[in-house]
Amino acid sequence: AALAPNQLADVSYEELLESPLQTLRNVYNQLEIPDFTLAEPQIAAYIAKETGRLAGDEQALADALRERVSREWGFAIERWGYE
Repeated sequence: AALAPNQLADVSYEELLESPLQTLRNVYNQLEIPDFTLAEPQIAAYIAKETGRLAGDEQALADALRERVSREWGFAIERWGYE
């Protein structure tokens, strides 16, 4: 409640995977970050290179890391319904 609308952008992981470039464009707009068009070519190149990995196709989390993420981010995982 203490943050202005241009100080926080909330997006789901699914939204980011489904439409990464448009999602980031929306984040830039919401946070009032200027000149997305200057960053867009580099962002698009990164997305093209990392698409499969970003979707989790490359590897699963090691058990120890999965436990740590669950311990430290469990509140968020539960709140937004992630497994």
